[in-house]
Amino acid sequence: DDMFELLDVVGGNLAVFKRTSAPLLDPHSDSWWLQGYNRAHFEKVLKGTAHLSAFESMYRPMLKQVLRRASALVPGSLKDRMPAPIKRKLWKKM
Repeated sequence: DDMFELLDVVGGNLAVFKRTSAPLLDPHSDSWWLQGYNRAHFEKVLKGTAHLSAFESMYRPMLKQVLRRASALVPGSLKDRMPAPIKRKLWKKM
């Protein structure tokens, strides 16, 4: 993470870090996508190259059914207002 600099690893199970001058992540928000540990995975998710976990692959068919049924209930006027990038992402999941 940008907020810390690794100084030393002691005995293979203790790490010593020093706080850097990087700005503090918002303590009132989750902000997991900004944390260095998660950043690479979040970028893969945005690009669509992230691998599915066993849990996600097990429930993906059910998610597709739910999205399709929900889509049938949403009025066309509301669908027309939805931004195109969001429509494309949802369509890929369906």
